[in-house]
Formats: sequence, C-alpha cells, structure tokens
Amino acid sequence: MTADKTRYEIPLEPPYLTPMYNWPSHGWVRVALRVSAVDAAKAGTRGPGLYGTITDLDTGERYLLQGRPCEAPACYCDAEIVEVTTTG
Repeated sequence: MTADKTRYEIPLEPPYLTPMYNWPSHGWVRVALRVSAVDAAKAGTRGPGLYGTITDLDTGERYLLQGRPCEAPACYCDAEIVEVTTTG
C-alpha cells in the first residue's frame, strides 16, 4: 500500500455565489457575489427553505436570498435575490 501524495490546496479567495436576479429591463440574470465563508454556508443549504441575508464583500451591499426552482420538477437547487440593501 502506498501513501497518498495528493496535494490539497486551500482556496485563499472567498467563495462566490451566483444567485438569480430579476432586472426589470433585462429579465432574469445571474449575479456573481464574492461572499464570506459564513454567508456561503448559509446559502449552501439550498431548497425551498433557503431564506437568508448575505453580504457582497466587494460592494458591501446586502442581499436577501430565497430558494428558486430550476428546470427539474420539485428541485430548488438555485437561489434568487429577493431584495437588495445598499450601504452608505
């Protein structure tokens, strides 16, 4: 038996989330948000019960998310932005 010499890298950059947002003039678009690990864990619990606030680290804006169904029947693997709160 040989030892596993695979190197595992720990990402130094915060994770990104890509929830959907319904722009009045463009329809549904995917938004890339750089978030903390704590916020990523909150949003990682996908499903119809997903409901929580996350903060974009680049802009400081807070986003209220909820679960969003995808194309598969009864599947809520996506998230949508319900409300945006700007800071300052």
